[in-house]
Amino acid sequence: MGYVVILLITALNGVVLYFLSFLAVGGDGSAEGIHRVWLFGFPWVAIFGGVSIALHARGKSSTAIKTASLTLPAGYVAALVGMFAAGYVTSLRSNSPEFDLACKTAGSKILAKPATAVESIAYDWEPGTYPPNINYFTIDSRGNVRNLRGGIPRFPGSIKFVEGRCCQFEGAPTNRVRPFIRRPNGGDYYGIPELTADVLVQYKVAHSRLQGMDTSFKTVDITVTDRRDGRTLATLRYLLDMEGRRGCGATSDGVMDEQQFVRSAVGMD
Repeated sequence: MGYVVILLITALNGVVLYFLSFLAVGGDGSAEGIHRVWLFGFPWVAIFGGVSIALHARGKSSTAIKTASLTLPAGYVAALVGMFAAGYVTSLRSNSPEFDLACKTAGSKILAKPATAVESIAYDWEPGTYPPNINYFTIDSRGNVRNLRGGIPRFPGSIKFVEGRCCQFEGAPTNRVRPFIRRPNGGDYYGIPELTADVLVQYKVAHSRLQGMDTSFKTVDITVTDRRDGRTLATLRYLLDMEGRRGCGATSDGVMDEQQFVRSAVGMD
């Protein structure tokens, strides 16, 4: 009877692991995280099941059942320890030469002040592409990045509305007008046929593969232009290696804050 209980617990662990693995789906919809859970998770379940059966065969039935029951909790703890150890090793690793070379051109520049007060801001990028999903992170002295965040830009009441290429925000405009959207400050967004804001924040994103590695880093160039007189107000370039957790292009000491950069560019700070 003990063997049956152990086999049932092991089978249940496998089923639970299978469904939990779908929580590891990538932000871009990729299944790489799921496959990684399968690669390490199912052998882990099998090993614990085998150890439990061996313990039961030696007359340690109670210990065997406890061991089988602790398979997934022990795996979770092991995964946390492994991720912490891997992150620590990665934080000590040197940057690739091409990443360091590219970082020499990173940083922000405030070139001019708006001639008159800015009351609206537009965000745009090449059709068929997407804006960066990370617009804030902190950087330590070795270039390790932490506290990565993204989100919709927020501005004080002096900015009457923010515009962007559809669909920067989830869902479709209720009035079905494309290809841009406008969000009044404190109101709901709606579709518009063209950008009309005082200032344009233009994104250009490029991906560069690291030599000899199956990873790449992202270079983001941002140009802030006053559409009323055509002057370039500010530029920003930052780099982000998500796999290596490295970045450069801070807008202030140890921080890359795109929204703060835009605020400074339009004369708010």
